[in-house]
Amino acid sequence: APAPVAPSPRPLAPSPAKAPAPSPRPSPSPAAPAAAAERYIPYDQLVETKDGIDLTRKETYLEPEEFKTIFGMDREAFYKLPVWRQKGIKNEKRLF
Repeated sequence: APAPVAPSPRPLAPSPAKAPAPSPRPSPSPAAPAAAAERYIPYDQLVETKDGIDLTRKETYLEPEEFKTIFGMDREAFYKLPVWRQKGIKNEKRLF
């Protein structure tokens, strides 16, 4: 019986070029106040305020220097923390 013949290797076809993925939309900066115009509220008023603000993002209404004083870090460092840690800190500071 004749020896089996191995199939000849097929040349690989070049894979089709993938279209570049669309760039993600920039997300709104959490560092800016929630209102369109900059609207800062002093901390002592902010912990008591419930009307006319986003209660889940009270920290965004603090002035940058006051934010740093209250949280012990700037906004950029705060927003790099895991969400669970941000929530814990906001609870400690009565901003949640």
